[in-house]
Formats: sequence, C-alpha cells, structure tokens
Amino acid sequence: MSDKNFMNFHILVSHSPSNLNRDDMGMQKTAIFGGVKRTRISSQSLKRAIRKSDYYKKQLGEISIRTKELPKLFEKMQEELKGKVEDKWIKKTIEVLSGNKVEETDEATSVWSITECQYICEKIKDIYENSSNEEEKQLKKNFEKLEKITDKKKRRKLENEIKDYLRNNVDFHKKLGKTTDIALSGRMTTSGIMTSVDGSLAVAHAITTHGVDNEIDWFLLL
Repeated sequence: MSDKNFMNFHILVSHSPSNLNRDDMGMQKTAIFGGVKRTRISSQSLKRAIRKSDYYKKQLGEISIRTKELPKLFEKMQEELKGKVEDKWIKKTIEVLSGNKVEETDEATSVWSITECQYICEKIKDIYENSSNEEEKQLKKNFEKLEKITDKKKRRKLENEIKDYLRNNVDFHKKLGKTTDIALSGRMTTSGIMTSVDGSLAVAHAITTHGVDNEIDWFLLL
C-alpha cells in the first residue's frame, strides 16, 4: 500500500457572465473538452486567487512573497525583520540571491520566504563579522567589492563565488522550503542557494460544464 495520500476535490461554482481570466487578446480563455468549446480559468489564475485569500493567510500563517520588484521586497523584509536583522544584511542577502542591486527590478519573478531570508541574513552576518580562515576573509572582501562594482559580469562572478562558499559550508536546508505556502504552491528557481520545491497542491484548469460560443461586443469610444 502506498504511503502517499491524495485528496481530490471536484467543485461546481456558479459565476454570472464575466471575463474572469483573459488571454493575450483580452478574450476569455477557452478549452476544447468532449468535442465542445468551453470557457476556461487557468490553474495559475486559480492558485493566485487561493494564495491571496484571507482564509489561506489565516490558516497558513507566513505566506511567501512572489515578486520581481526588489525595492518593494526590501521594504517588506525591513518591516518584517525590524529589530531582528540590520538593513545592510537584508540588502546583501537580497542582492546575492537575486543577482541584482536592491534598487533594480529582477529579471524574473522569485519566491521569497521571510523565515529563509532571516536565516540567510544571520549566516552571512556571522561569516562576514567573524571571519577566521582564509576562505571567510576572501568572502568578506567579495562582499565589500560587491558594494562598489556596477559591471554586471564582474558582480555575477563575485556572487557565484559567494554562493559556492555558502552552499558548501552552511546547512541552508534547515530553513529553505520550510514555509507551508512554498510546500503547497512550490517554487522554481535557478539560484544555487534557494532550492526548487515541487508543489504538493495541484490545481486543474476550471472549465464550464456546458459549451460556450464567445461573442465580440464592439463599441465606439468618442
């Protein structure tokens, strides 16, 4: 007998005529099912609505932060970690993990956890302030260089050296991926420190129980 348990929910919800999930043309998303064209709501749209719901936040506690807006992420981390971690360590951590300056916008949406960020901040601070061997001293120099270098290629090289050291010398798995929200919804990442997590919550695309013929309602703006 399998030790894995699966729970399936099949739910019918009535919606008044509306455009709940648009495609790239601004039209309702559709799917062909059973040889009939039906209106569709994508799984990504449904999962986002679930994550943003008050019930979800109340039941799960800490919710992951999914963003590419690093300035806003920095402000959020400052607010959540006030009195626990100094701003400069939050800044260093975000820059190392994202590969971008805090003042910039990241190239791709990343999934952040406050618990993880605090843990990494503390580890980086400890290594930076209490460097005892040559590797840690070099790491400290790299951190200092990061504050001055603007060239992206040079920054990336230093960031990779820092990541290699942290990945090989710190047990990040104690905190990484521990947020319940990340365990449910998953996380895809290309970072060498932040781990990818397969989501345990699978949401199918919602489709209508009946066939639908979409109509275009033309109108003129004067």
